[in-house]
Amino acid sequence: MSQNDAILVYLKSGRWIDQRIAAGKFGIYRLASRVYDLRARGHAIEERTLYSGSKHWSAYRLAQKD
Repeated sequence: MSQNDAILVYLKSGRWIDQRIAAGKFGIYRLASRVYDLRARGHAIEERTLYSGSKHWSAYRLAQKD
């Protein structure tokens, strides 16, 4: 299974993913690049920025269908 496929399966479960989860579960260290690839394949992926003090990072999930 490719990195893109692994991320997509995880996102289809309805959960958010961030770099820590991607690295720990899948050994993926360039999550933003994989999200870019998935968006290019037509998947609607939401992004939010999380903050903790002066640190910030992105988390992603599949866009919710109305």
